[in-house]
Amino acid sequence: MVTPMKKFVFLAYHKDYDRFLAELRELGLIHVAETDRTAEESDELLEHVSQLKSLLNAKKTLQQHINKKDEIAHHEVDIDSGKSLPQQIDAVQSEQAALVQQLQVSAKEREMLLPWGNFNPDTVALLEKEGYRFDFFVVPENQYNPQWETDYDAVVVNRLASKVFFVTVTQRGNVAEELELEPLKLPKIELQQLDQLMDSLNRKIEEQDQKLKELVAHLPSLEAAIADLEQKVTFTKVKQSSQAFADDKLMLLQGWAPAESQSEISEYLDSRAAYYEVSDPKTADNVPVKLKNNRFSRLFEPITKMFALPAYTELDPTPFFAPFFMLFFGLCMGDAGYGMLIFGAATYFKVKSKNDDLKPLLELFQWFGGATFVIATITGTFFGMPLFGVPLLQTFYTRLLGAGEGADSATLAQLMQDKLMVFAIAVGVLQIIFGMVLSAVNIIKNDGFKYSIGRIAWVFVLILTVIVFGFPALGLNFGESVKQFFMYAIYAFIGVALVYNSPGKNIFVNIGLGLWNFYSLLTGIVGDALSYIRLFAIGLTGGILGGVFNQLALSMTEGLAFWPLRLLFMLLILLVGHSINFGLCMISSLVHPMRLVFVEFYKNMQFTGGGEAYNPFSSRLSCCCCQLCSSYWLR
Repeated sequence: MVTPMKKFVFLAYHKDYDRFLAELRELGLIHVAETDRTAEESDELLEHVSQLKSLLNAKKTLQQHINKKDEIAHHEVDIDSGKSLPQQIDAVQSEQAALVQQLQVSAKEREMLLPWGNFNPDTVALLEKEGYRFDFFVVPENQYNPQWETDYDAVVVNRLASKVFFVTVTQRGNVAEELELEPLKLPKIELQQLDQLMDSLNRKIEEQDQKLKELVAHLPSLEAAIADLEQKVTFTKVKQSSQAFADDKLMLLQGWAPAESQSEISEYLDSRAAYYEVSDPKTADNVPVKLKNNRFSRLFEPITKMFALPAYTELDPTPFFAPFFMLFFGLCMGDAGYGMLIFGAATYFKVKSKNDDLKPLLELFQWFGGATFVIATITGTFFGMPLFGVPLLQTFYTRLLGAGEGADSATLAQLMQDKLMVFAIAVGVLQIIFGMVLSAVNIIKNDGFKYSIGRIAWVFVLILTVIVFGFPALGLNFGESVKQFFMYAIYAFIGVALVYNSPGKNIFVNIGLGLWNFYSLLTGIVGDALSYIRLFAIGLTGGILGGVFNQLALSMTEGLAFWPLRLLFMLLILLVGHSINFGLCMISSLVHPMRLVFVEFYKNMQFTGGGEAYNPFSSRLSCCCCQLCSSYWLR
């Protein structure tokens, strides 16, 4: 459910305003209503955000240089020292970048010199002063002419990768023009000296890297500096959200807090002699949203937040889709063995985990695994093996499916598939109707009962239509007079929906809108209901694919006479095959239930979302502050 909120309006004298905000932050319960004053952002705030970005980048750099095998002797926490770390890191990284660039240039020069071997460029320079001309060439093997050795004193230095490396030593003019070749310009350094230079550069780069590793010891100081700046950013942002009155002598600030905390907040503020007023939210107010659910529904709140928080005036969909989502997951996974794996793995990691934020997610998968085991046991699949032929379960399936005595496993499997397809559509229709009921409740809550009459009428039309046409398909027949009564009721509710769908409007406008709503409802319901067949199809596909891998394990090892070897290969095929199938089923079991909830259920519930998360102004920092800062960086 959405926690009821109260609106707080504070008034403070401008000289006491900073002290008042500090006290408000200490209270840690008020969500400050921020004003859109982008053009008035202070230089102080922008400076804080810029510094914070620099500190976060420095933290990321240091975390990359943490060696988990080495013990880190942390220095005493010093905020000022932490704030100076980005400059130290930048200096080290700049030096390191220059060395890396020099190393890359040297590596390219070494690659050029390597085919020519180790020669002294100074000797070549002395010979050139005496009038000799050295030209270095490289040509493909098939283009080299041995006559060049006579005509131009060519000397082959190396043959490498179908290429000939040669040098001409002459006292003539431009040999390159006569040969029609482009001479190479080799670096003026000896290969041995270049190797020594590169070794020296590598050592210096390692030294700079070691300096970064030594700075890791100051990481606690850096984190303290980040926390301090985050506090300043939040404080400045809240301060900027105030409005000045009476020649800037009075500062007005608006905020929100849960209604259940009103007495605690009032007691605290009264002790500080602060002036404030408390009121209920108005329709036009942008009220923050805080979800409050029981332990089971709370596990599904991350799924709700993946789409959007509900608006303050809406119903929280979390407790209403949670049982459906768990059922959908089990139907899509469709294998009792996989359900055991999920439950076992989630239980193991929940016991071992020390991360309190991760434990609710693992508990959610415990529910998913348990639901999958129960549902897939009923539908009859265990690691791709059908359970219909198991003697202890055959009687259960015979009675469950209404099969005759002596029905074989193939008959039971076919009956189960037929029942599952009908069940998937029936569950879909049930969720769609439930969503429409919730939309009517939401209309009553916000606008009043008369505005919900049209929606309620369509709900009854749909329910009665399911009874009249759906129940006989399931073998639940009733008399002709009862059917006729239901049909008259359907006509009556359609009439109500057509005439009374928009109170206060002209009757002809109402009828026109009602006809359009009837067309949209009719086409939408059919399409939405058919979407739920995916629950049957995905679960059936996973079971079939698991059975295929079981068959492959048997058939591909059938020719192996040595049974231990055959058992080993069978286990290998089963492990690989079921791992692939499990991964595919896991993805489908998460994606498709989300799709059914976010599209079909939300549409019929008329869910709009868009609520802003309740984030109290507090000294206890949260990731919301980091999100706030990120929004500044992206501008």
